Amino acid sequence: MRGLFLASIFIGLFVSVSSAATFNSGVRTTAEDLDTTDIRVVNNQDRGVSNFLNPIDDSQAASLGRADAAADLEVDPTTGIFKLGSSATFGPGAPFRGRATSSALISVSESFSATTAGQITFLFDFDGMLSASGPNSSTSFSATLRATAFASGSNIFQRQEARSNNVVSFLDGSLSTIVGGSVAPPADVISIDQVIQVTLDLNAGQSFGVLLSLNSGSSGSANGGSGTSDFLSTGYLSYVTSDGFSFTQNTPSFLSNAEGRPSDEPEPDPVPLPATLPLLIAGLVGLRALRKRAA
Repeated sequence: MRGLFLASIFIGLFVSVSSAATFNSGVRTTAEDLDTTDIRVVNNQDRGVSNFLNPIDDSQAASLGRADAAADLEVDPTTGIFKLGSSATFGPGAPFRGRATSSALISVSESFSATTAGQITFLFDFDGMLSASGPNSSTSFSATLRATAFASGSNIFQRQEARSNNVVSFLDGSLSTIVGGSVAPPADVISIDQVIQVTLDLNAGQSFGVLLSLNSGSSGSANGGSGTSDFLSTGYLSYVTSDGFSFTQNTPSFLSNAEGRPSDEPEPDPVPLPATLPLLIAGLVGLRALRKRAA
């Protein structure tokens, strides 16, 4: 587990509400097979904190000997699309010196000002699946949605936060699955379909902001270990307001065409049987290509 989380936090997760929409993202992959070479392959792309307007599609892959890793993310701030995923696998065979890890992270924030009194609700609608197989292998996904209203002088007046079920599935001698901090029944594959939301009651002239953070990480180690965190199918940030409520925002295009999950969006692809899972994990780049061809 330590390797997974070290890979997952290579850039900061929190971006505070600021004067304009900001975006922080990164994808990172590491492949290490010490029976093949003493050199590890590390690929990463970190955009850092910046203002953003255009769609982004980032991916990285690393492969060395029996170790393969892939990470992918897709963002469109205008339509509210925020998707990511990671996969890692280490092929079977002895000896067992090496590992593969991957991670993807998105953090976005925007600030607003209410011109009339009313209520706004931000929603993040997503689905995906996690799977892990083999000793010392793991996978995780988390989503945090936070809305903050400010009083005069930028003091926090009201804060609401919603978190996804922070799910980690790992196999380390015996299978253990943790959902939201509680041990759940054993499962090789976890499917998630969830909407998290936060609501603010605002006065005219009041400033407020929203923050969305997403994190995906996977690790495969030793003799056929693999992990996949696939949330590339659905991830939509949107908002609804009470009648008569109006506001301004620092980046006019942010969520300007966001309508949430399309009503005609197809259901996610069926999850493969656990017994065949290690043979079918070919990386998230392959999953993305299959979805595009099917569209």
